[in-house]
Amino acid sequence: MTISLWRLRVITQMPLDVFPTFAPPQVEIQVQASALAPEEIESIVVTQGSVI
Repeated sequence: MTISLWRLRVITQMPLDVFPTFAPPQVEIQVQASALAPEEIESIVVTQGSVI
């Protein structure tokens, strides 16, 4: 009986999360190209990345 009352009390005090936190998807890409600037690598990955 005591456990049931404790469970009821805990359940009623739990926060209700109607809208869960939103985190946009993230992708990490590691490229090794010592002759290119970061901006050049970014433009190659962004423009040609959808082909891969």
